Amino acid sequence: QILEWMNSLHESQENSLVQPDAECFDIVLHTWALSHHSVAPQKTEELILYMDKLQREGNDRAKPTRFSFNQVLNAWSKVKGPEAAQRAEDILRNMIEIGKSKDSDLVPNIVSYSAVISSWCRSQHDDRGRRAERILKLAEKHNKQSSVEVNLDNVIYNLVIDAHAKTSSNKAHLRARAVLDRLIDQYNNGTKRCKPDVYSFSSVLSSCANLSGSKKERQNAFDIAQSTFDDMIRFGVQPNHVSYGIMLKACARLIPMGKERRKYVRHYFKAACHDGCVGGMVLDRLKDASSNVQYEALLKGNKENTLPSAWTSRVPVNEKYRRGSGHYTKGSGRR
Repeated sequence: QILEWMNSLHESQENSLVQPDAECFDIVLHTWALSHHSVAPQKTEELILYMDKLQREGNDRAKPTRFSFNQVLNAWSKVKGPEAAQRAEDILRNMIEIGKSKDSDLVPNIVSYSAVISSWCRSQHDDRGRRAERILKLAEKHNKQSSVEVNLDNVIYNLVIDAHAKTSSNKAHLRARAVLDRLIDQYNNGTKRCKPDVYSFSSVLSSCANLSGSKKERQNAFDIAQSTFDDMIRFGVQPNHVSYGIMLKACARLIPMGKERRKYVRHYFKAACHDGCVGGMVLDRLKDASSNVQYEALLKGNKENTLPSAWTSRVPVNEKYRRGSGHYTKGSGRR
């Protein structure tokens, strides 16, 4: 309403100095995008259309910018559901086409692509992993063909890996690992922003641990989890309590109870102790993966809420069974 009033004052010549420009609109767009209001996406689109109308009527200073469109994408990214994600993708593709034909100022950047990928991640669509990866491939293609670089980073790849990990596809772990490999290639080819971190590797581990399938498929998924964990260490990335918890979950879900499972459970729990990563998530997953006898043996007579400080030194304070907490509290590291 204020923007309309400003424009009205200018058109009536009551005040020629208050003609709204893109910066005025962008402030309002940004406010809507951050609001989480149910009508925020529609309101941002209405503002973009109003800016376009003013531009066509001669106010070139009201021309929508890349920042303007990114606020629309950010507003849609906060809405759950496949319809919202598809709308965000349609707007992104429109930006790409406009950028190709006449206006390089609207060529999408890393914010644009990340917003749409985030939208697919939040969509709860069972194919969200492949939909998110489709946008990542658009960004990679953009980097190769456009003079305006997207500035890809590990965050955008991590979003796609996590989207794959949260789907029920029996190929999710393969797709997640393939995206991680592309991230590693980007880093090895000189894009330092694409250095994989603990979240990159742990999300692949999670996609493996969540697999439901035949015995052969579960064994293959465990092999991929093992190699990914080993690659994380070779890459110089230190596993955290979540990484170890996921590996114990993989042992429980992917390997039948028996000698082999006991071997891997012992291996990963001892490594977690050595790295100071024994918190609530690790202990919960250890219970799931081991027998009562093995569980007690691995704790070496220690109680769950009075573990050796060396075992818990890298566990977040709010993670349950944390040394010194004195009580059983729910942690935040579950996957």
